[in-house]
Amino acid sequence: LDLIQLYEEKAGEQYDFARDPEGLLSWSDIAEKFARKNPLSLAQMRLDSPDKVFKCVTQICQQYATLVEDNGLSELLYVKGKLRHERFAQLLFYGIADAYCRANDLDLSREPNGGHGPVDFKISKGYNARVTVEVKYSSNPALSRGFQKQLPDYNRAEKTSFSIYLILQTTQSSRAIQSVKMAAAIGVKQKQRVPQVIVVDARRRPSASKRK
Repeated sequence: LDLIQLYEEKAGEQYDFARDPEGLLSWSDIAEKFARKNPLSLAQMRLDSPDKVFKCVTQICQQYATLVEDNGLSELLYVKGKLRHERFAQLLFYGIADAYCRANDLDLSREPNGGHGPVDFKISKGYNARVTVEVKYSSNPALSRGFQKQLPDYNRAEKTSFSIYLILQTTQSSRAIQSVKMAAAIGVKQKQRVPQVIVVDARRRPSASKRK
């Protein structure tokens, strides 16, 4: 009762839907626009095995990286110089990946929960070919823990064939990313199932007029 009373007495914080600073409304339109302007042709791929589905999903992740690094998508991750919430980057990936998945008859699920907590995305072709994708900022304090503990749990719960850890570098320091890569290398050496690590440079770039 006390908890409910405290919640009811807490002043609500009104969200500015007109400006939509967190991109809660605009992410879908942005993703559709970028996917439409930058089509990804996967028609030649025969998705008849788990490793081929993994290759397809890897290409989708790499296309997302290209959009962020080379096609201006990184600028939309920031509002007035401030990094938007990680959720926005995840939703952008979802929208862009969904467009490519629809074109290639792949099933994309957002935050499926198999009992160990939700993973960001699961992409599958049939029952046996499943790939999980976890999207995180390098500034996320749980970056390393997510790699070493969370994703293996998700893989066991979702019975996935492969997994991808998609890191958006939002910090100048690469220390956290190097920690993840080191953990991946140790896992490979120990012959463990290790998520594929893909790093995307999402740091703000100076405008063209300031580049020399």
